[in-house]
Amino acid sequence: MQGWSPLFIYCFFVRLHTAFTRQVDEACVTKETTLLQASSKIARSSESVVADETQVLRVSDDGGGTSGSSCRRRSYCGPPGPRGPSGYGGSPGAIGAQGSRGPAGEPGERGQRGETGPSKGVQGAKGPQGEVGTDGQGLDYSAVEEMVKAALSKANLTADVSVPTTTTTTTTTTTTTMPAVSYIGCFVDHGHHRQMFEGPKVYGYNTQTCNEACSGYSFFALQHNGWCVCGNAYATGSQHPQVSDWQCGTVCAGDENVPGRSLCGGGWRNAVYSTR
Repeated sequence: MQGWSPLFIYCFFVRLHTAFTRQVDEACVTKETTLLQASSKIARSSESVVADETQVLRVSDDGGGTSGSSCRRRSYCGPPGPRGPSGYGGSPGAIGAQGSRGPAGEPGERGQRGETGPSKGVQGAKGPQGEVGTDGQGLDYSAVEEMVKAALSKANLTADVSVPTTTTTTTTTTTTTMPAVSYIGCFVDHGHHRQMFEGPKVYGYNTQTCNEACSGYSFFALQHNGWCVCGNAYATGSQHPQVSDWQCGTVCAGDENVPGRSLCGGGWRNAVYSTR
């Protein structure tokens, strides 16, 4: 009987240890669950941190004896710590450096060269025509005879003086009247947008010669004292408005006997006519 005592005691302690280790500590599990729920509440709301911590402490302190000491021995059953406050937002990054300037674009096409403007000066106004002189008067025959005798006597000469009959010739000046031209008006012209485009387009013309040079067209114009141009139409409107006639200069050389208006044009001013 004494030989079986140690074996019996050994088996009793083995069975006791096995039952103890397999026993489910319900009080510890309950406290662990409560601690996890309280931690979740702490993470969701920062305002309930104090209340939840109080609840956690109260639950952890409840119970006693073997169950309380058994839960404290299991360090791995502890709840996670509360969630820390959010960090401050970072400062905005610095502005990047400005990009380099792009290459220069290709140069544009060169514009067309404008037409050469008139360079001849405006001819001054012609002076008034002088009055026609009177015809000479014939001398009396007797007066001529007396003059000759007086001259001979002064020279101590004697002669038979006879004065032949003289015929007085009167010279009549005939003025030829040139045919009239049909003057339309004085208009503004531009070098980059001409009012007319055809014809000689040179200087040295008057209304008669320019009219002949433009006989195949409906209109002609004189600009800047004799620059002749032709066309079947002439531009008007805002770019070529009609202006006062005095801006189109005076009468051209050779047009003194032309009836009506026969202006020779001014600087960038066209005296426009219709051809006959």
